Amino acid sequence: MSLKGKAAAIGIAELKPWKEAPPNVTPLGLMGRLTAEAIADAGLEKKDIDGFLVGMPVADPGFIYPASAAEVLGINPRMLNVVDIGGASPAGMIWRAAAAIDAGMCSAVLCLVADLNRLGDQKVPVVSVQREFEAPYGNIGANCGYAMIANRHMYEYGTTPEQMAKVAVDQRKNALKNPLAAFGDKPLTIADVLGSRMIVDPLHLFEIVSPCSGGSAVIVASPEVARRAKNPP
Repeated sequence: MSLKGKAAAIGIAELKPWKEAPPNVTPLGLMGRLTAEAIADAGLEKKDIDGFLVGMPVADPGFIYPASAAEVLGINPRMLNVVDIGGASPAGMIWRAAAAIDAGMCSAVLCLVADLNRLGDQKVPVVSVQREFEAPYGNIGANCGYAMIANRHMYEYGTTPEQMAKVAVDQRKNALKNPLAAFGDKPLTIADVLGSRMIVDPLHLFEIVSPCSGGSAVIVASPEVARRAKNPP
């Protein structure tokens, strides 16, 4: 199945990331700002948003999060869901939005992520697959799973550390085209990556997610809505 031509991105909002969480700011507060800016950028009104995909923030998790966030944001979607595939969640929202539009579930989807560089209330008991099945065996931390995958890839295909490092180098090169990039104008080299501190073998510091606060939003719309939007799709 191809979704080519079935939907288009017509509005965007993005916050410059902060290394530390600003005081008196909440993930939902950031989401509200992003929602208003993305809808305005698309030339739509809040009532036009009938789909909602959101990432649950680590700093403020909750049950039935999409419905709660939608209520706070003042949107009334026909389709809503949480997308949780780690750092790939924002990109993963785009095709899910297009698929929902193609299925006739909605016509304009708000894809939204925002978080702060701090953990939520750790006193709340949670059901944790990681705590029961991974942590007792040493797989502690978000990046350990990626390290296991990387090791297996190297074993199966003979992938070298230099080839792994090139992924980080290429991602930094692309990020530097964005004026809001967290690392400004600092490119990376393969030598930089391999010379940085080992975090979880075989992944070095510059191959690891850098915690920060911030967020972004994208409006994905049907061709009919995209044709009347103020930006080219």
